[in-house]
This record gives sequence, C-alpha cells and structure tokens, in this order.
Amino acid sequence: GAQLTVTATASSLADLGFTVPATAKYVQVQVQANAIRFTFDGTAPTASVGFRSESGLSPFYWSRAEALVVEIIEEATGSKLQVQGMGH
Repeated sequence: GAQLTVTATASSLADLGFTVPATAKYVQVQVQANAIRFTFDGTAPTASVGFRSESGLSPFYWSRAEALVVEIIEEATGSKLQVQGMGH
C-alpha cells in the first residue's frame, strides 16, 4: 500500500503518486488525517463539493473503474489517504 498526501488541487490517484495495479479488482482506501472530498463523474471536487469521507473511519473500497477516474481534494490542509490495490 501507499500513504498519499492529498492536496488543495483536485487530483487523480496517479497524480498523487499511486498507480492502480493491473491485477487490482478494487482499491482499499482509508482517510488517515483530515477529511477529503471526491468525485467520479469528471467534475472537480472542492472543499465543500463531492462525496465526503472523514479521518478515522473504517477502510472502504473503490472498484478498479472508480479508482481510475476518481478525483480527490483535501477539505483541510494535511489530509492523508492510505490506499492499496486488492486482487481478490
């Protein structure tokens, strides 16, 4: 897995330094510091627009298709995201 620093600019996982493995069917995700916002439909999230996920919640999953198109932004400075491609 990898810990990613989420920024104030809407970014893909690749922009943040994570390549979804070719064998991954989904990506396990956990927000580890400060809330994030994310979208899947091509619109850029903002600090107040998009799906919201808070730090400290249980890990969740994005399908491979979602992981390849997600755009992510920090809601406050210092957001961290733990991600890992899962093949099963």
